[in-house]
Amino acid sequence: MPDLRSVRLLTCLMLLPVALPAFAADEGVSAAATDHSQHSGHHMEPWMYKELRERVSVYRTRTDAEIDASMVAMGPDYTSYLSSPDLKGDVGVLVLAHGYGKVGDEAFRQGLQAVAAGYPTAVGFGMSMTSSSHVQEAVDKLTAAGAKQVVVVPALSSSASDDQLRQWQYMFKLAAEPGYMRTPPIHTDAKVTWTPALEDHPIVVGMIADYARELSQNPAKEVVIVVSHGPNLDADNQRNIALLERIAAKLKASDGYAEVRVMSMQNDTPPEQRAANGRKLRAMVEEANRAGQRVIIVTNLQSPASIQHEVEKDIAGTQYVFGTKGLVQHPNYSRWVAAMVADARD
Repeated sequence: MPDLRSVRLLTCLMLLPVALPAFAADEGVSAAATDHSQHSGHHMEPWMYKELRERVSVYRTRTDAEIDASMVAMGPDYTSYLSSPDLKGDVGVLVLAHGYGKVGDEAFRQGLQAVAAGYPTAVGFGMSMTSSSHVQEAVDKLTAAGAKQVVVVPALSSSASDDQLRQWQYMFKLAAEPGYMRTPPIHTDAKVTWTPALEDHPIVVGMIADYARELSQNPAKEVVIVVSHGPNLDADNQRNIALLERIAAKLKASDGYAEVRVMSMQNDTPPEQRAANGRKLRAMVEEANRAGQRVIIVTNLQSPASIQHEVEKDIAGTQYVFGTKGLVQHPNYSRWVAAMVADARD
C-alpha cells in the first residue's frame, strides 16, 4: 500500500503481473521521492526466491519474473531523515513504515514534523523484505545526532500484522525467524526500545472519532463502519477484528451513533477472498441504505492514499460518505508518536 499504500504485498497483482506497471504509475512510486531520502532497491539473489516461496504462501507458485514484478510494484526501501542537522539529543526516534508512495510518504513526513522538531527522527520506509540497509542507515543517522537510546515506533495499525512486525524485529535480533526473508542484523551501541502499534490507544480512537464527526449530521440515524486493511491469516484477522470492535464500542459510547460496525478487508489475500470481503462490506452499506440510515465510513489507515480507492470500488453505486484522510494527516498523530516515545524513553 504503495500508494502504493503501499508498499504492501498485493496478492492480486502478483497473480496478475501484467497490471503491475499501471499500478505503479497510478500510485506515483518514484526512486527519487525527496532530496533527503536515500533509496535501496530490491536486488534479488537466487537464494531469495527460494526463501520467499518457503515463507510467503502467495509466492509459492510464482515464477522468478513474477516475484521480480511484485518487488517493483512495492516500491523501494529507503531512509528519510526528518530533523534539522543541528538538532542533537540523547533519544532518537525511528519510525518504521510500510511506505505509501510519493504522495503518502510526504503526508507521513509532514505528520511527524512536530516529533522531528523535538527529537532526532528518521523514518525507514518500505516492507524491508529483502534489505535492512535503509534501517541501518536510519539508526546510524540517529546515533550520529547523539542518540544513546533509539525508540522504534512500528507504524502499524495493529500488532496483528505479525509478518511485517517480525521482519522488522528480526533485523534487531528480537525474533528468531523473519517474516519474509533473512536480512543482515542491525548493529548499534545505542539502547533500542520498541513501542506498541497504534491499536486502540485513546489518541488513536480520538483521531478516528474526529474523522467520523467531520461527516456526521445526526448520529442517532447514522451507521458508522470502521474499515481496516487487515492481515492475511485467519488468526491474525480475528485479533484485528477484535481490535476494531473495541474501537467501534468506544465510538458508539462517545458519540451515540445508531450502530458502529467493522470490516477488515484483508487486502493482500487472494482475489477471491478479498472480493468476498468487498461483497460483505457492500452488504453492510446496502442494509443501512434500505433502513434509511446514513452511512459514514472511516478507517484506521495511516496514509490518505492506501486502500481507500479500492474500498470505494467495492461499494460503488451505494449511498455513503467516506472519511478518506489518513491518520497521519490528523494533528494528533504526532501526539501519539510523542506519547509512545515518552513512555519508552529512559
